[in-house]
Amino acid sequence: MIGLFCLGMRMLSAAETLPEGWRAADPVVSLINRGVAQMGQYDYAAAVDTFSAAVEQAPGLLEANLNLAIALFNRAGKEDLAQAVALADTLVDRFPGDIRVLFLRGVMALFGGEDETARQLMERVLERDPSQSHAWFLLARSKEHSDLNYRDDLERAVELNPGLVSAYYYLMRAAIKEGDRAKAEEYRDQFTRLRESPLADTVVLPQYQQMGPLALAQLMPDPPTAPVTLGELTIEPGAWLSQTDTGEGAEFFTGAWGDLNGDGLLDLIALRRDAERPVGILLGRAGGALMPPVFPSLKLPVEWSPSAIALGDYDNDGVQDLYLVGASENVLLRGGPDLAYEDVTESAGVSGGRAETWGAYFLDLDHDADLDLFLCNRGPDMLLLNQGDGRFADVSQAAGVTNTDRASIGLAAADIDGDRDLDLLVVHETGAPTLLINERFGRFRVDEKSSGLLPPASAGLMQDFSGDGRPDLFLIPRETGAGGGLFLGDGAGGFTRNSPFDGVLAALASHGAVRALRFGDWDLDGDWDVALFSSGGHLLLNDGRGRFRLLPELWSADGLTGAISLDCVDVDGDGHADLVLFKQDGIELLATRMTPPGTWLGVSPTGHRGADKRTRSPASGYGTRLGVRCGLNSQTLFFHGLNGGRNQSHLPAVFGLGGATQADSLSFVWPDGVTQVEIAMAAGAVHRVMELERKVSSCPVLFSWDGRHFEFVTDFAGVGGLGYYVAPGEYAPPQIQEAVKLEPHQLQPKAGLFELRICEPMEEVAYIDRLELCAIDHPAGTEVYPDERLAVSGPPPSHRLLSIDEPVFPIAAHGPGGEDCTDRILRVDRTYAYQPKLDRRYMGFCTPHSLVLRFDDRLAAWAADDPVFLMMH
Repeated sequence: MIGLFCLGMRMLSAAETLPEGWRAADPVVSLINRGVAQMGQYDYAAAVDTFSAAVEQAPGLLEANLNLAIALFNRAGKEDLAQAVALADTLVDRFPGDIRVLFLRGVMALFGGEDETARQLMERVLERDPSQSHAWFLLARSKEHSDLNYRDDLERAVELNPGLVSAYYYLMRAAIKEGDRAKAEEYRDQFTRLRESPLADTVVLPQYQQMGPLALAQLMPDPPTAPVTLGELTIEPGAWLSQTDTGEGAEFFTGAWGDLNGDGLLDLIALRRDAERPVGILLGRAGGALMPPVFPSLKLPVEWSPSAIALGDYDNDGVQDLYLVGASENVLLRGGPDLAYEDVTESAGVSGGRAETWGAYFLDLDHDADLDLFLCNRGPDMLLLNQGDGRFADVSQAAGVTNTDRASIGLAAADIDGDRDLDLLVVHETGAPTLLINERFGRFRVDEKSSGLLPPASAGLMQDFSGDGRPDLFLIPRETGAGGGLFLGDGAGGFTRNSPFDGVLAALASHGAVRALRFGDWDLDGDWDVALFSSGGHLLLNDGRGRFRLLPELWSADGLTGAISLDCVDVDGDGHADLVLFKQDGIELLATRMTPPGTWLGVSPTGHRGADKRTRSPASGYGTRLGVRCGLNSQTLFFHGLNGGRNQSHLPAVFGLGGATQADSLSFVWPDGVTQVEIAMAAGAVHRVMELERKVSSCPVLFSWDGRHFEFVTDFAGVGGLGYYVAPGEYAPPQIQEAVKLEPHQLQPKAGLFELRICEPMEEVAYIDRLELCAIDHPAGTEVYPDERLAVSGPPPSHRLLSIDEPVFPIAAHGPGGEDCTDRILRVDRTYAYQPKLDRRYMGFCTPHSLVLRFDDRLAAWAADDPVFLMMH
């Protein structure tokens, strides 16, 4: 196998590039895309086959060979490591300046105990790119067993990546080694605090997605510059979606969109200045039509009318909730069945109160799986953290988000510094916007450096306009020709002004001041365009690299006459964003058409997981980073319902596919840090995707050869865990011994030997001093069990063998709701007695529950002091 990688191979030199003829349909491109997606699904065996096929077709292609080495290293079969090392060595010889190659070979060396080789390779990586935090960390690891100083390397790692929790652990060890106990305790506290976050960046070798970004499988290089558009865009004449009833204040002046009744169609919740019925719901029909409005019965404050709306499922029950912004106070409406809404403002503690709110936005800013509320106020802004029990806590002052000197009139959100949490751009009524960097745990800091570079603006967006996967800033001027601009992000919190875009703004100035903006992929070519509205509507068409061409007056000034407000939504389901105008006479649709038609992919992410509604990320999917790969084109979206306007809608993300019939892959980085990849998603439909953790994680697991295959026996060693919590300041001591029972059929000889295998899929270290296999000889008709259990509290196990000749089974068993589950507990069939209610605030936790067993007179022969053991499978 090693010869396959090293002989008869022409490697590309560093100066060579991809053949000009390679485009989206090339087999090698498709193989690389598929293999990278399979790695994202942790299907290493399939990825090895796919990358091997790519190497056969393009033996000199760096990406194919490097990815094959990564896949082999992670598959970790008996011969895989040797093959991966041999291939990596060949790549180091051919590409001595490629930091991906050097880093991967360094990881392999460190894993194989070659500390000096690992040190040299990591130093070569850092000579070429000193910003690689994981390389600094692994450099320190390579020095740990020598007399070389490595604490400085770890300090550099956390300076570059404050969330690198593994570095704090080794800093603690280094400080202890140096006798600096005070500093060791400081590092320990930081480690403990960071480890609690689902976004903690841990380094584990070899664990895919946990060895640093340079150890990830790589896609092909950037494609050639794409055309600005793939077809001709036209706007159809206006058609009424809804017409206004007669009467003062009867017209809807704004609204937000989402699927309110769960039928898969877009509905509109619209606002009007009617004291009695200010909120109307217009349910969607197939084809983009709306039903006549219905007005839910709401108990709202007297003489109160809303001005803006946010949609989000704050309680993760699968129903969108509404937060209404009003002049004097705000209202939270909890969604229920049949479009019933309950005012829970007082019990939730979210009225706002201190200042007039301009806009409100549901976002999971502390990454704890539920939506918090950020209020842009004409006074101090507010951050209300969801407590998971229906209440919110005002942490504005402690979080550092209050803005006392300027009114806030807009919000954008994305991860601008690459640490996987949501940072914020707050737009103000006067002066430049403020960048708030999320430091997790409900704390933000003002990025003075980047904020100081930004000009005044009246609205902004944070999305990837340049096609490199990093969020950029798009700001529109407050006045004609003043402020605004496009600022390209570096992924580490820095931004550079895109000077060519200033010419676009200058050309736009002749059309008057911009009063609204929206973004979307209007021409479905795989990049984000921007619509700007002054007297007319103008489209900025993106070439995929953040270079825009102005298409003025796509929506004529006459067509926009009389509009109170507007929105851009794919109402008719053809992938193109349509223009919706709220007018005094009603709600008007100006549909977008393109000739020839484009292809598109819709995505609606949700943190709900199947029928039991387990949630690790918000049910609304807000905060998820989405990525679509189609041929050589990649498109990234930060999904949070913020589109440049005052309202927050829950709309599917729509990606243009440039004529392709499917996306090669669709990737997710969920708010809880879970990464997910789906393959071959069909065009022309909205795909609702639930969060799925494919990366297995458990205690050590035991497999035995049963004569046909290796059978899973159980997990074990969990009883030896260090630091099981019992009560404040009290922790259970670890059990140093554990017995695991194997049934006779589970262990059969293989070539004269009994073979058992242990796997450790969890990111942990398990210390095992001794393993014994004991054969128990006992009379027929009896069963033998070890006295074994996880005793976090209560008496510890005795580890005695218990011989049972007369098992006693219950005559009845009932679950926490009184349900009969007797039949389920009397059979060993991998069927649980009942489904416990999950505590959605945490992963892996249930609410308190009980199983009631009835034995009646079956235990009558037992004396009160006779020992009784409960055996549970």
